[in-house]
This record gives sequence, C-alpha cells and structure tokens, in this order.
Amino acid sequence: MHRLLGDSKLAQEWRLGRLSIDMHLPRWLEQARFDATDALLRDALEADEAVSLRTLCRLWSVRACCPALLGPATADSDLIEGLLQIEQYFKTLSGLEPQADQADVETAFNRARTFIDDTLCAALANGASAGNAVSLLRSLLPDVCSMKDAIDELRPVVFGLLFESVQIDGLNVLWALIELARNEALTTDIAAQDPAGPLARATAMEALRLYPELPFIRRSVPFPNAGGDGPQDAVLLYAPWLIHRDARLWPEPTRFHPHRFLPDAGTACLPHTYMPFGLGPLALKRADFVIAQLAATLSTICKTARFSLVPDCSAGHLRPVYDATLQPRGDVNVRWHHRRGFDRAEPTSGKEKSDG
Repeated sequence: MHRLLGDSKLAQEWRLGRLSIDMHLPRWLEQARFDATDALLRDALEADEAVSLRTLCRLWSVRACCPALLGPATADSDLIEGLLQIEQYFKTLSGLEPQADQADVETAFNRARTFIDDTLCAALANGASAGNAVSLLRSLLPDVCSMKDAIDELRPVVFGLLFESVQIDGLNVLWALIELARNEALTTDIAAQDPAGPLARATAMEALRLYPELPFIRRSVPFPNAGGDGPQDAVLLYAPWLIHRDARLWPEPTRFHPHRFLPDAGTACLPHTYMPFGLGPLALKRADFVIAQLAATLSTICKTARFSLVPDCSAGHLRPVYDATLQPRGDVNVRWHHRRGFDRAEPTSGKEKSDG
C-alpha cells in the first residue's frame, strides 16, 4: 500500500483537511449511497428482462463511494476497470498469482498507479466540482504546486479514504441480495419495518458472516526460534470463512438465518469469532461503516422492489470461489418487479412494473 500510494509532505495542512473531511464525508457518502441505490433500482426496474446482479452491484460499488471522494470527472466503467487493476496488483504482489514473476508485479503496479494518477488528474481538472474530498483538499495545496506535486500529495489521502470506503465489486451487496432473492418472505419482512429497523441490519451481518469480505487473511509474523530448528518467519493464515461456519460457535452455521443477529435473539458473539473484515480497530471501524451502509441499502431495495433469481440460475453458479475476494462461480441473473403496499424508504425514478 505504501509503495502504491506514497507519502504526503503537507502533514499539518492535511491534518486540518482531514478534520474537515471527517466532518463532511459521512454526509457525502450517504448522498452517494442514496444516488447509487436509486440508480440500481432504476436500472433493474426499467429492464424488460432479467438483469445481471453482478453488473448492478459492481456499478453500485463505485457510485456509492467515488463521487464523494473524486467527484464526477471519471466514468463509472473506467473506475470499475481501475479498481480491478488495483486488485490485480495486490493479487500479484501477495502471491495469489502463482505464476507471476517480478516483471508481472511491476506491470501490475504501473497499471494501478497510472489509474490512480489519471483519476486524480481528472478530478483536479474538474474545477467546477464541489462536495467531495478532492475539491476540499485542492484548496489546501500551495498556489505554485504543479500537477505532479498535487497528485503526489493527494494520492495517499484520497485513495486511502477510498480503500476505507469502497466495497470492491459490490460483493457485500451482491451476496446479501442473492440470499434475499432466494427468500421472498424475508424481503417482505424487511420492507415492513422502518428503514432503521433491526432486520435489515441483522441481514447485513448474516450476509457478512457467510460471505466475509476477507475470507482468508495472511500475515507474515516473525516468531522467536527458541530451539533453533524451525524457520525464523512464518505466515499465519486467519480464516474467517471457516470460523464463521464452525458448528461449535454458530448454531446451524451454513444456514442463512439473519434472526440470529436480532437484538432479542440472545446471540452473543464470542470475542474474535465474528471478523468479516479481520481483526483490530481499523477492521471494527470498517465493519461499523459497511454494516450500516449495507443495511440502509437493503432496506431501500426491499421496500421498492420484489426480485428473484431466474429459474435457470443453477446452485452451482452461486457457489463462491476464492480469488482474493469471494466471487460467485457463474452468472447471477435476477428478475425485478416494483413492490406495492409499502412506502419507499427512498425515491426511485423510471417506469414501474406490475407485481407479475
């Protein structure tokens, strides 16, 4: 991460800017999520046939984050491609591409860095944009600052915030919607509750239990070699995927059962047994953000639409495959209809379909 983003030299100025961003960013991110969810519903409800849930959620992921940080200067498709290039760099660097050599690492690095710098250049050039992190931080740059220097200063700040906020490929939303598409009664129950009702939050937590954002976590940790026979260093592998499915810790561990996380369910997670984002204060901070964001999004979708998997979507397509993140094994196509009988949590435009 340090090599990809670099350092910032304007420490004092950025401290002041970060305080201002911390004050405004939650509101910007909430507006971006609102707009992204509205766009997802519009795209889904206007389609005359089943649509790819993977495409909808991938678009949602950049629309729910990037406008709050970068403004509107870069197209959604370019943001998606660029984030995939960053993911490819980390995969190559971490050994998840077993055939990759140093040349592949450098190629992946150059592509990722080029995307980051081009995106920041476009955001800086869009002088009319306001209400985002780049526009706020631009005012802290010295007047004589060159574009290259400005990008070097902004890169670690803005993209550090992006990595804290973005849901790569919208996978958290994707897996939650896959489970909801298989359980119409649950979507109706969520729709019947207030937007802040506990069931949407419990559903978000249960989706992250079965499909953690970090299914496996590698850590290189030095171990003291007391006997002199073993290696000085070892790689620790934490496996939230396995811990979350351990029958000693979770009743019916493979069942999607959000009610286990309701406040009156009496379920108490033992320390370090629920870790969809890993361990530590940063992981807890991300968990609070993503669970709240995901719960609000699920509530809005359930109040606005009914949706179900197409009949020919085989169970094999829905089995996750580990490739740095948990991806469905195949296409996930969903049919959408407007839901009647509940007030919408948020408005959506476009034509309405009947409850077929």
